[in-house]
Amino acid sequence: MEARVQSIRRRTKTEKPKNNALAEEDKAKGNTFYKLGRLEEACECFLRVLDVADADDEADYRLRLGLCLLLLGRHSEAMVHLEGLDGREDLVAAAKALQRMQRHGCPYYILGIAETANLKDIEWAYRKRALKFDPDRCQGSQEERQRREEIMQKVNYANDLLHDSEERGKYDAVREFIKDQEARVFQDPQEAMKVKRKRPGRRAKRMNTQGH
Repeated sequence: MEARVQSIRRRTKTEKPKNNALAEEDKAKGNTFYKLGRLEEACECFLRVLDVADADDEADYRLRLGLCLLLLGRHSEAMVHLEGLDGREDLVAAAKALQRMQRHGCPYYILGIAETANLKDIEWAYRKRALKFDPDRCQGSQEERQRREEIMQKVNYANDLLHDSEERGKYDAVREFIKDQEARVFQDPQEAMKVKRKRPGRRAKRMNTQGH
């Protein structure tokens, strides 16, 4: 990374405007792909940005890339970019916690349930998965039995995590923190201004005034 930074600093003045224009173009594309849920394509854009971006903007692009990689479950790759950011120890710690608790994938996704699911919903989803992927009920090949064993390992882990209220609370808190960071980073500045202009209670106050 240091070698890349040095090479960026040695660019001529004529190279920088061109590179900055390319970086802004790829950044815009990456943001669009993120909003469309096309995260793989967003990552490709931000990777290209890092090859041509000015050193002063590198942290912003690494943050965007790291967050997209986290959403894809590519935790190790995300950490490479997030750990180099100054003053973002909170995000790095959250990413490490997510990597630890999501080592088999998102438990809600594995069980096919909503984040608001209660214990009865979790138990029902677990039983459904257990019946479908029980290795002892496999009538197929050894490869199919092994595949079912791997799936059940993920299902059992997801079920155990969501049944542990303390661990589930930690997991939900980490996910909410990262989602909040994503919203801050990828929010359109114009949309942010609209939200800022909307002050709660003003409409209600006007209505009450008109009523009197």
